[in-house]
Amino acid sequence: MWLYHGTTPLTDPAGNKYSTNFILTALQSKTIYVPGTNDQTGMKVYTLDGTLLSVAWGEDPAHAPSGNPGLDLGTPVLPFPTPRVFKSSTILTDAPRRV
Repeated sequence: MWLYHGTTPLTDPAGNKYSTNFILTALQSKTIYVPGTNDQTGMKVYTLDGTLLSVAWGEDPAHAPSGNPGLDLGTPVLPFPTPRVFKSSTILTDAPRRV
């Protein structure tokens, strides 16, 4: 699992820039924040091998602000699938060669 946030000198094997990466086992849980902060704003989490991720985003009482207003209501996490596009062609009519 790879995490990208902002400018970074690190490059993954696919040529994408990333901030840090994590190696997880099947069904392992991991709470992720932007490195050095308790923030997830603008974070991009992805895999390189097509492994599916399951995510939940909401208030974490250990990191949520206290007081008034102090509301961290979370937001939906939408999947952004990578389209797989294929192209093919077939010659139906071959024009005669001109000399």
